[in-house]
Amino acid sequence: MQTVEWSRLGTMAQHHGFFEITRSILEYAKILQIFHENGELPTYHSSDDSRSHHLGNRAALRNKVFYPHEYTGPLPADNTDFEYSSRDLAVDGGADEEAGVFNVSAMVQSWPANLNTSRQLLMTIRTWKHLSGPTDKLTLAYSRDWLTPNLPMRWISLYNLCRMGLGDRRRFELTFTLSAMSYSSTEYRNLVPTILSFATVPRFGTLSPPPWSSYDLSEGFEPKKDQLLQIIRSSALPLEDTPAADIKIKNGESQAAFVQRCRSSYNALLDSRAEELAGHLIRQWPCREPQPPPDRHPFLFDIPAVMKKAQRRFQHWYQNRDISDHIHQVQNLLDEIHLPDSTTTERRRYIFSPCLKPHFSESSTVSFDQLLERETPKISPPSSTVLRTPEASRQRQEVDTRELQTLIAEFQCDPSAIRRRYGVDLTESRTTLDDQPFFTFPDIIPYSLGSLRYRRDQCKNYLLDIFTTICRSLSPSNFNLMESGIFTAGQWPRITTRSLLGKLASTSNSNLTSEWRRVLTSFAQAFLRYQRSQRLVDFAVRQNHEEFFKELENTAFDETIAMQAPDWLLIQVNLTFLFKCREG
Repeated sequence: MQTVEWSRLGTMAQHHGFFEITRSILEYAKILQIFHENGELPTYHSSDDSRSHHLGNRAALRNKVFYPHEYTGPLPADNTDFEYSSRDLAVDGGADEEAGVFNVSAMVQSWPANLNTSRQLLMTIRTWKHLSGPTDKLTLAYSRDWLTPNLPMRWISLYNLCRMGLGDRRRFELTFTLSAMSYSSTEYRNLVPTILSFATVPRFGTLSPPPWSSYDLSEGFEPKKDQLLQIIRSSALPLEDTPAADIKIKNGESQAAFVQRCRSSYNALLDSRAEELAGHLIRQWPCREPQPPPDRHPFLFDIPAVMKKAQRRFQHWYQNRDISDHIHQVQNLLDEIHLPDSTTTERRRYIFSPCLKPHFSESSTVSFDQLLERETPKISPPSSTVLRTPEASRQRQEVDTRELQTLIAEFQCDPSAIRRRYGVDLTESRTTLDDQPFFTFPDIIPYSLGSLRYRRDQCKNYLLDIFTTICRSLSPSNFNLMESGIFTAGQWPRITTRSLLGKLASTSNSNLTSEWRRVLTSFAQAFLRYQRSQRLVDFAVRQNHEEFFKELENTAFDETIAMQAPDWLLIQVNLTFLFKCREG
């Protein structure tokens, strides 16, 4: 399976039909999978999002005006665009998203210093649970990912990109990225003014976020004593390794009572020392890596294990504290520039006054069939004659069929009617063979390789001359401004060898005049001459005498027959030569 990447291709070269055709091929391949054992198709990205499908269909229908008529398809099945009362006004019927895009893009273009920013940014971010740190991989260039962005993963990087400045370039990028996010991601729509303020207010450039790679906000923002006690108790040493093991049994004390007294002493000691150790760790806050307690008296815990777990929690709390302090600084600035929604984002209403005088514009498209209504160009006959087999190279050989006649007589005298009928047919075939001349050819090619190549170049030049003459006849006139404008806009029909010869096919549904049919037939016959000359060169180089003389006998270039059977003429045109001629 091949992968196509749009590298250095113009926008119009990225045709909308590529996706539909590729998807239909893959769907057909899936149907055929049942005929293959362990057949697997490679995975490919295909969005099932109805919004993306709607946008793709709409783009196909609206972009068709940029292509000539014969290259507009394939289009969506309904072949109709959606109708809106106004594309810049939210109306009943599902245009709210487009109205939101209009408002966001207008807001970005106005580049305001005061916006309807969030009043509870930290609370919003805490609901995300996790937050990723800055990365260099994110860009504000538009992509389909901005329709459904993973904002917790992009937030800090997005904040840094917005506050970097870059003037008009940043404004242009945010026009598309924020509009796309507002269109599809309703949960992030209220944050769009806040994100825009990071770019429009220069003071955010001095508020740098912490450098940490990630934040687990579910851990909280300061040490929690109950979590520390749980960590400490989970690392308690067994009773026999603690001072409780040194307790002596009392006179008259039973063994069960002694064990219970040791266990109670052990638990009480654990609780007091756990409280002491938790307090020691909490008193060091704020810090990212707390230090272990001094070894003034024996502990009841595995201190290295306790410190490893505690330091991991302290890292989360410390990093969360850093990002919380940063968000509070950002929030203070957001509160200063805050402006209520009612005064900043009032939707502009579009008032349309229909024109009472209808105006009919002249058609701005030209079809290929319209071009073929022009006067036909004059095609000169080929300057060189067709190479034929020299008479000196022909050696007629008689065919002796007398023995065959004896065999046929046995069939004719057979009692079976079927065999007698077979004998009659064989007699007719033998008679035809006797009447047909049979020639043999020598093992010497009668033409030099240089002369064959010269003849091939003549055929090629003649073919290119015909193509150039036809193109000149079908090209826009330099004195017609409308035709020149259509050609500059890319709306002029594509004049290629394939499109020209395709008009001769019986399936083209083109109403060709007899003059144009004769011109295109001459064009196709020029292809056949060039093919034949190339094959003669190839057989001569390989010293393939038999095929060389067979090709010399192939001199069927009758225009009348070609006009009567154009499909057979097209079948003979080798596509390999067609493309080589076009490249030449």
